[in-house]
Amino acid sequence: YITVGATNLLENSKFDDKMNGWRNWCPQGMGTSTVEINPTGGGGDWPRQAIYLAKIVNTEADKNNQFGIAQDSVPVEPNTEYVLQLFSDGSDPITVKHGNGASDPYVGQVVSDHKAVWTFEIPANVYSTNIYIGFDSGQSGTAWISLTKLEKGNKPTDWSLSPFDTATSTEIDQLNNAIRLKADSSDVTSQINVAIQGVQT
Repeated sequence: YITVGATNLLENSKFDDKMNGWRNWCPQGMGTSTVEINPTGGGGDWPRQAIYLAKIVNTEADKNNQFGIAQDSVPVEPNTEYVLQLFSDGSDPITVKHGNGASDPYVGQVVSDHKAVWTFEIPANVYSTNIYIGFDSGQSGTAWISLTKLEKGNKPTDWSLSPFDTATSTEIDQLNNAIRLKADSSDVTSQINVAIQGVQT
C-alpha cells in the first residue's frame, strides 16, 4: 500500500547554505576528486526552487574510490519505508546509499534519471542513518545535484524545505509576540472607538 510522509528530513537540501549539514564522502581520501557548490544559473531543466547545486566530480584516476557528499545522523524510524529523491543533471549514473556500516548496513542503488527516486526500508532498532550521494567504487564522472529530499513512506511528494531549515523556535516566538502585540493594540484601538461612539450617542 502507499504511504506518504511529505516532511523533508535532509538539512540544507538544496545547498543554499553551501555544504552546511553535509560532508565529503571519501573514505579513501580526496585524491583528485572535487565537490563545489555553484549556482544552477536557472537554465536547463532545473526547477525554479533549485538556486544552488552540488557539483560532484569523481575523476577517472580515482574511480576505484567512493566519492560524493553525505549527511550523517538523519532521524528515521525502524522497520519503516523511506523514499530519497533528488534532481541530477549529468549523463553519468550515480549511487545513492544509506547506512552506517554497523547496526544499519550500507545499502545502495545506482540511479541515472534526471529526477532520481529510490525507496528503501530502515532495519529494526535503527533510529538514525547516513545518506550518501555520489559515485561508488568503479564509477567516475560529474554529477550536478540539487533538491534532495528524504521522506517517510514509499511515494515521493514534491520537494519541500526541511523543518531544520526554517525559522528557529526563538524567531517564531518573537514573530508570534509581535503579531500578538499588534493584535492587542488593534483591539485596544477598536475598543476606544466603540467607547467614543457610545459616548457620542
